[in-house]
Amino acid sequence: MLVTVYMPTHNRAEMLETAINSVLAQSYQPIELIVVNDGSKDNTDDVLRRYEKEHGIKVITNETAKGACASRNLAIKAARGELITGLDDDDKFLPNHIAQLVENFDSNYAFITSPVLENQGNRTIKRTLDTGIITLDDMLYYNKAGNQVLTLTERLKSIGGFDENLPAFQDYDIWLRLCQQFGDGLKLSEPTYQLNTAHELNRISSSSQKRLDALDIFFAKHQHLMSSKQQKAFQFLRFHISGKQLSIKDFFAIISTKNYKRVIALLLKQRLPFIKKLIDRFRYKKT
Repeated sequence: MLVTVYMPTHNRAEMLETAINSVLAQSYQPIELIVVNDGSKDNTDDVLRRYEKEHGIKVITNETAKGACASRNLAIKAARGELITGLDDDDKFLPNHIAQLVENFDSNYAFITSPVLENQGNRTIKRTLDTGIITLDDMLYYNKAGNQVLTLTERLKSIGGFDENLPAFQDYDIWLRLCQQFGDGLKLSEPTYQLNTAHELNRISSSSQKRLDALDIFFAKHQHLMSSKQQKAFQFLRFHISGKQLSIKDFFAIISTKNYKRVIALLLKQRLPFIKKLIDRFRYKKT
C-alpha cells in the first residue's frame, strides 16, 4: 500500500536533509515523498533537486512563499498514496514510524498517530500522555492527537485539506474535523516521531500574539460544537499561550477530568516551579 508523506519547507536546507533522510530510511515501503519548496531563498532548491535526481522524491516549487498550509494542500492534491501523513522539515521520523502506523491502521478510525519524542537540545522528553482512543469530545478540550497523523488520502481531500486562513492551530483544526466527519482516532503508545524544538527557528509558536489571534479564529469556528464545560476548559490554551497567571478561581473554572494533567502542570510551573522541575527530572531523561 503506497503511503504519501507531505513536507513543506522554507529556508531550512540543512535541517531539511535530516528530515528527508529519515523518510528514505523508513523500514516500510513503498513511500511517495512530496516536498513543497515554499519560496525558499537559501540553497533549498539545490538540495531538493539532488534528492529528486538521486532518490526520486517529488518536488513542488512555489516561486513566492504561500505558507505551510497552502504548501501542504498542494502536496495533498498531488498525492497518489492510499494513505497519507506529514513531516515538518525540522523534525524526523524514527525508522519504524510509518511501519508502525500502517500496521495498526484501521479504516474504522478517522486517523492513527503516535506520541512524540521532543528534542529540546539538553534533554529528550518522551511525551506518552493521551494515548488510546481519541474522540471528538476529547478533541474539543485540546489537541490530543498532536501535530501529525496517518489517514486515508481521500479523507483529507474530502474535507478540503488544511484551513489556510488559520495562522496557527491548523493541525488541531484538521484533526478535529476528521474526528467530526469520520469518528474516533487512535494514538499508539510508542513514540516514533521526533519533534525538534531546540532551535525554534521561525516557528509560529514563538509568536504568542499570532497564536492568540489564531485561537480566537479557531474558537469562533468550532464553538458551536463545544459544551459550556468545554468552552471553559478551552480557555486553558489562552493561559498557556499568553503566560497570564492562573488564579485559583481560574484553575477551578477550567479544570476537568479531560485536561486536569495539563492544568495542574501549568499551575505548578507558574506558582511552584521548583516542584515542577523535580517532577520533570523524574519523568524526563537527559540526552
